[in-house]
Amino acid sequence: MTGDLDGSKHRAHPELQSLTDDYNKVLQVQVGPLHMKDIDAFFGPKLEGKPDDRVKPLFVPMEIMESGLTPINENHRHVDFHAIGDIGYLEVHYGWDGESVATAVIYLRANDKFVPLKSTNDIPHREAWDKARFEVLKSWLDVHLPKPPNQSAKPTQATGPRG
Repeated sequence: MTGDLDGSKHRAHPELQSLTDDYNKVLQVQVGPLHMKDIDAFFGPKLEGKPDDRVKPLFVPMEIMESGLTPINENHRHVDFHAIGDIGYLEVHYGWDGESVATAVIYLRANDKFVPLKSTNDIPHREAWDKARFEVLKSWLDVHLPKPPNQSAKPTQATGPRG
């Protein structure tokens, strides 16, 4: 997976840095090694478009970057959205081969406890919501995705879409 995942240091809100580090680790270790067939198997079919209830957590980098280098006449890049259970969404940017993950973004799904930012007074409450929802999302991923090789003696196999 390409992109500057470590370039998003939170100078204004250093309390978010550990969440950013966790987020980057999830992308690098759990999502990055997957291919399109794996993502379809673990998350289910791609969604028709961008979900309206997606929320980018405050600790997620504001932008992502990927290489523009592409073999001539072989550009199969595309972007798909997948649901992560009922907790969030995965936006996958596929590389030039159309199968491997170039980069990805994880969004949370807004619920009735979501705290929109209307003033600076909302920031601590939103940070708490982001943190709690991200912990639930990480738990979902730990259950439904294969364990990285250094964390499990037995590989996990895809058994189909998970909810």
